[in-house]
Order: sequence, then C-alpha cells, then structure tokens
Amino acid sequence: MQQAPSIARAVDANKVAESRLPEVLQMHDLCQGARYGVGGLPRHLRRRTRSHNSYKHAKRPKVTGANAGGAEVGKAEAVMNRKMRRKAMFRTYQGNPWVSSSPSGHQRYLPTHVFHAKRMTMKERSGFVLSEGQPGKGHGTRSFAHKLETGCVMHDASYWCSIEVVFRGGRGGEGRAAAVRRVVDAAARDGKPLVVGAGAGDIEEGAATFWAHYVYADEAVGMVKALEGVDGAAMRVGRLGRIELRGPRSDEVLAAAVASLASSGTSNTDCPWHAVERVGDAGCTVVALREAYGCLFKAICGTGLAMLCGQREWHWCRTMHGQLYYPDDYCSDGAEGASVPVRVWVRNEGVLEAGMELVDEAGNVVGAVTSPKPRMLSNKYCSIGWAQLDAEGGGCKWRLSARRRGGAGKTIAVTVRGLVAAAQIED
Repeated sequence: MQQAPSIARAVDANKVAESRLPEVLQMHDLCQGARYGVGGLPRHLRRRTRSHNSYKHAKRPKVTGANAGGAEVGKAEAVMNRKMRRKAMFRTYQGNPWVSSSPSGHQRYLPTHVFHAKRMTMKERSGFVLSEGQPGKGHGTRSFAHKLETGCVMHDASYWCSIEVVFRGGRGGEGRAAAVRRVVDAAARDGKPLVVGAGAGDIEEGAATFWAHYVYADEAVGMVKALEGVDGAAMRVGRLGRIELRGPRSDEVLAAAVASLASSGTSNTDCPWHAVERVGDAGCTVVALREAYGCLFKAICGTGLAMLCGQREWHWCRTMHGQLYYPDDYCSDGAEGASVPVRVWVRNEGVLEAGMELVDEAGNVVGAVTSPKPRMLSNKYCSIGWAQLDAEGGGCKWRLSARRRGGAGKTIAVTVRGLVAAAQIED
C-alpha cells in the first residue's frame, strides 16, 4: 500500500513568491493599461478609494523678484485666490456708497449682499447689485399675499440714500415746512420722488431726513443743499440704512428680533437702531446706522417669522397696498402736470397688463396702467396707473375702460380712483 505524501507544517512566503516571480511580473505588466483598476471603471463608480479631495489645494509657489519681471528681490507677491479677492472687494465696496472716497465705475453692494445672494436671485441695476426676487419663474403671488395679510414680509431698502440736513435757527416753523414741501413737490413733478421720513436719534433739533433713490441720489443732494436755511456743513449723506416690515405681525417680529439681540449680549450701543416709523396699519420702517443695521436685519430674519422680499416681491407689495413703486409708477414725459396717480380695479372680468391704455366713454385716451396687480390674485386687488382726471382727491371715482395700445384685444371695464397726496410721495 502506497503511503500518502506528507504535508509541510510551515510555508515560507518569500520562497513561494520567488518561485512565482515570472508569473507575478507578467500579471503586473498586463494590468498597466487603462482598462484595468480604477481607470477601467465608469466615472460614476470611481469613489472613495481613488477620489480626489476637493478641499485640499496645493500651495502656489512663491514668486520672487527674479521671476516676477523686475520686482524687488526678496519680496514675494501676495497669493490671491478667488475667496481672498472677493473678501477684499467686499471690504472696499461695502461701506457708504455715496461718500466721496467710494470708487466710481464699480459695482456697489449692500451690507446684506451675501445674505441675499445665498437665498435669492441677484441682478445689477444701475451699478447696484440687488436681489431680484425668490428663485424660480416669479410665481407664488398667492402665498405671498397670504403672508402679507396674515404674517410679515421684510425688505432691505437701504439702496435709498438718506440725506440728513440741519436748518439754521432751529425748526423754522412754517417756513421750514413750506421749503421742504416745495422741494418734495418739485422732485415728484420730475418723476424722482424725494421722501421725508424718520432719521437718526442723535441729530440736532430742527433737522429733516430725506430719502432719495440711488439712481438720482446725487441730483437730490444738490436739490436739498440748495434749500434756504440748510447748513451744508452739517449734512450727512448715506449714513442710514432702512428695513421695511409689512404685515399685521410686524411689531411682533421687531420685538422678537430686539429680544434676541438682548439675549445674545448685543446692546443698543453695539447695534443702534434709532427710529421706527409707522406706515399706517400696513407695518413699520426701521432706520439704523448703515454700519450696524445688518446685525438687526439678520436678527429679524433669525426669528423665522418674516418672509424675505426682493425687488419683484416688493413691487407686488407696493401695488397691492395702492402705493407707487419707483421707477415703474413715475413718469416724466411732460404730461405729469395734468396727470395724477390712480388705482385701477377690474369691474367684471379681464387681466390688466402694464402699458394698457385707459379710455373714457368718448374713446379718448386719458391714461395708462403702469403696474398691474400680481397674477393669480382676485380682482379685489388694485393696479396702479396714471390718468388725466377732471377732479383731484382720493374720494372721487370714475368708470373707464382699458385696452391694449392700438385698440387690439378685448376691452376691459375698470373703476379708477385717485391716490391720496400722502401716497404720491412715498417710495
């Protein structure tokens, strides 16, 4: 009987590898092509084992004077990546954009630009980069109307330039009030509204604060400086920021924001907000220093009770409240002397569009629609327009028709009512 071969009790790995060395080298040579290993996998399957680290960047070599084209030897050029360039840009342009030291010909930003850019669509408007609105196709008017009627919406209106002036000799009585009214009316006739509003708390007695849109802010400063009795040395331009709150819960939101600042250890000295101006029953306007109002703005957003508005949503808000929105609802075409701003309601059915003509019973064109009500809302909300009417005042009412330019399309029966004087000069 043949005896079974004995099995070794120990295996030497080095000897086994040496005996199979030709086969190992041959297999290694065959696996060097792109068809094998990670290179042979589809791109969506290349994970973890050979993936790159997107947060790890190789440091750039320092460029000395010999390689920098004649620069000083021994000094290296500053390393500037995109993140560092953007930080330097915001430090340069986030201050007061209306001071003489601000560079011209560059885009200007609000202190809350980064907060808006992470949440909204941004767009450049005449040199300012402002929030256009919520991302999407521009729908969502019904949810916005519900939030406006039951909650609170907020808007950063700091692109309006504040002009703080001090009148010589104190308040000046009726003479000062008449001078202010004259310059405000002159600006309104030119289609460039100049608003008289709340100012800072540390400004002298007998002062006034004007607000002008950034498009014509420089021209408005010249108009105010030309007022009789204005102390030009004490004028402050662009020092204040402005936050608009609208809705029945505006006071509750503002109180919650102030309480959160107090609980976090931020006093009124660190984040000074000087004035709160009531806007009827619609809400309030908060005025604060431009350098500090961003802290209050983020505190209001942090409550979670306010909806953030861009230019599109703020236009909806102004139209729904029957107020003028710059620049759509202001005209300076030479007919403004006989025309007055009006609110327009659709009587039966139809959808108003911007640019529609307002026609009287005789077929004469007496005005036009400038801002139609937001889409998908009922006809209880008004549109804004201009019309040449026989009587003035907010109590008069007229029955007109609206049609597209040239008489094309269906004629819509509308009711027109004039805006009160206070609404004509609001921003």
